[in-house]
Amino acid sequence: MLGRLLRAEGQSRASKTVEAFGWLILFASMLDRPLVPLAMAILWYLNIIPGPLALIFSIQDFGSFLWTLKTWQAE
Repeated sequence: MLGRLLRAEGQSRASKTVEAFGWLILFASMLDRPLVPLAMAILWYLNIIPGPLALIFSIQDFGSFLWTLKTWQAE
């Protein structure tokens, strides 16, 4: 995958840029999402957000992380 991004034969400069930023957003979200449950726990502990909201948001975001990871590995 990385080799295709670096060589990208037959693609215009614009399409290479779009693909590079797409990969950048993917990697950023894969680094960010596992930290959301920890951040929600801290916000709940500091009484900034209610517990049920922190729990629901953590489950939803971490679930989407696992879904993305599973789909990415399947390809």
